[in-house]
Amino acid sequence: MRVQFLVILMVASVMASMAVEPATRGIHWRRVAKTFDATLTNRPIAGVLENIRKQTGWEIFIDPDLTLKISAEFKGKNPGDALKLMLGNTPYTLSPSLKGATKLYVFRDKRDQATKRIDTKPDKANPIPNELVVILKEGKDGKALAAQYNAEITGFIADLNAYRLKFKDEDAAKQAKALIEANGDWGETDSNYSVGRPEAIEPVGNGGLPGLKLDPSNLNNGNAIIIGMIDTGIQLDGMANTDFLLPSVNIVGEPKLNPDLPSHGTSMADTILRGLSESNLGADSRPVQILPIDVYGDSPTTSTFDIARGITAAVNAGAPIINLSLGGNGDSALLHSVIKDSHDAGVLFLGAAGNEPVDTPTYPAAYPEVMAITASDRSGGIASYANYGDFVDVAAPGANLVRYNGKSWYVSGTSASSAYISGLAAGMTSRTGKTPSQVGNGIISVMGLGKK
Repeated sequence: MRVQFLVILMVASVMASMAVEPATRGIHWRRVAKTFDATLTNRPIAGVLENIRKQTGWEIFIDPDLTLKISAEFKGKNPGDALKLMLGNTPYTLSPSLKGATKLYVFRDKRDQATKRIDTKPDKANPIPNELVVILKEGKDGKALAAQYNAEITGFIADLNAYRLKFKDEDAAKQAKALIEANGDWGETDSNYSVGRPEAIEPVGNGGLPGLKLDPSNLNNGNAIIIGMIDTGIQLDGMANTDFLLPSVNIVGEPKLNPDLPSHGTSMADTILRGLSESNLGADSRPVQILPIDVYGDSPTTSTFDIARGITAAVNAGAPIINLSLGGNGDSALLHSVIKDSHDAGVLFLGAAGNEPVDTPTYPAAYPEVMAITASDRSGGIASYANYGDFVDVAAPGANLVRYNGKSWYVSGTSASSAYISGLAAGMTSRTGKTPSQVGNGIISVMGLGKK
């Protein structure tokens, strides 16, 4: 009995020590005070940063060749002091943001060496927690599916028989997903990922801009090459060359735009036209027009489902070229399917690679059917702020001036690079008579950085 008692006592002691381990070891983020506590002994840096990411929601990038064991003990330290105590002489950059996640880069010599995103789970892609996308089998009824699982239908893509379903909470969505997949009769399920609104642009003054070499006289000839621009809403008032824009399609409702500030969509439309202007179109060239498709409305985010809806609308309207100056981390099976089917039918997709000095894939640009475009600097290399991952195909100018309300506005980033190449590709298609796919392959062969 004494031996048994001792064994029980030892087990209880071990269990007690294990129970208090998480509270006394590791790193703890105090959300209200915005300070860290830490008790770390010889911990690998990747694990520590992953723990920080989970607790804070920061986006964290690290030099993939950096190996460091962290030992530190402190309480109530602000982020800067905490990082200094943990990282020592290892360089880092902490970039707070009022609009999005704080970004932390940890590197050896230069910030752009921080190419590995600290992210052990695909959930970093920001799936909308109470939503589900279901691509139904032929003959299956989405209303019956929604009724069976107590869901609300908030979106529908007829071409794919795809439904966007909203559940009362995250648990209900997870349960429905498991049951639908286990059943196997309804079809395929997919997460619906959130995609943030692209950043606005900056005014630079009243300086003049070179005029565009565009002739609207042939727009009435018909048979125009249509560029589907999947973006935010646009403002015709204040824009020049509006003859080249078709009526907008609003996927998620009317946008509320500040008339004193050009929207992202407005600036991208102007940038597309500047790329088109560089194509030296002749009077007899096939006309080119932009079809603006707003997938944001008045919301700060859109979803991969609504981007897929926007692409479907553009393709059904006859657009052989589609610009995607947007992106996120969510790898959506639905969105990829829409892009692949359209690409196989001859549609040329161009997408922004992302404005992070990392090699982390940005979707939809990272899909193999999309020409992923990063930003180039003045020397022709990749800009310091731009993504340079293996999925990137082309580098193009990432800084541009656009005209709005009689003022010049500065736009930069891979969004502008993608828009510029979209306009250039449309112009080359018009001037040469080649298909958009052939033109896209030609652009990659001349300006390409590598193969996917």
